[in-house]
Amino acid sequence: MYTGCWPEERNISRYRWIPMTPTVKIMTSDNMKYFIRFRSAATCALLVLFTACGSGGNQDAKIVSGEVPVMDTLPVFILRTDTLKKMLELPGELLPYEQTDLYAKVSGFVRTMKVDIGDRVHKGQTLAVIEAPEINTQFVQAESAIQAAKAKWTASKDNYDRLFRASQSPSPGIVAPVDLVSAGNLMMADSATYEAVRQQAKAYKEVSGYLYITSPFDGVITARKTDPGALVGAGTMLLTVQYNKTLRLRVAVPEMYVAAAGK
Repeated sequence: MYTGCWPEERNISRYRWIPMTPTVKIMTSDNMKYFIRFRSAATCALLVLFTACGSGGNQDAKIVSGEVPVMDTLPVFILRTDTLKKMLELPGELLPYEQTDLYAKVSGFVRTMKVDIGDRVHKGQTLAVIEAPEINTQFVQAESAIQAAKAKWTASKDNYDRLFRASQSPSPGIVAPVDLVSAGNLMMADSATYEAVRQQAKAYKEVSGYLYITSPFDGVITARKTDPGALVGAGTMLLTVQYNKTLRLRVAVPEMYVAAAGK
């Protein structure tokens, strides 16, 4: 490619073409980086300029129209840990703090009924008496057997003690060894019999105590199931006693809430 000066039309004959060497400008990597940075900076500057112009126009329009600019707000909160509380309504039942049903332990007739529904009673107070002649007879027989067994054991013990003292005498042959052993065995047998009769009489005495129905604690009579003269057997319900000065609240709590119920 050749470049040159065009001669003037009127003096075209006076000039000639002069050939020129072409000039080529090569862009290196450094120049390329500089060019890219310059183009990016220029683009950002133009965008900022256009935005400022546009916002300025809108702001002026709002001021002219009388509108007050309102800033956007967002609700905020403080994040913290806390215990989750949940209210749960459940049906409950108020019950007496103590309540028991009194039963007869032996068969017999109700001799007396000393209380009625609504009466306040104290611990150990006699509420009813059952009459059972056979139990009284057994107790009397046991007492007589105790006296007989005790007398027999006392006699055998005295006999053994007398033979034992005689066997300790300096004079030999006063008491035969066989007699001393026999007296000792008889004394031990009578002692065992006496102890057995005593335990039997003690059992009859405890059974005779079942004829008296007493209150296990302070309270009030809330039920009466029998009257004087009635025949009752072992296991028959007679009375109900409640202690209602203090009440107990019973609530059926679902299993999923049991762990948190006591907190």
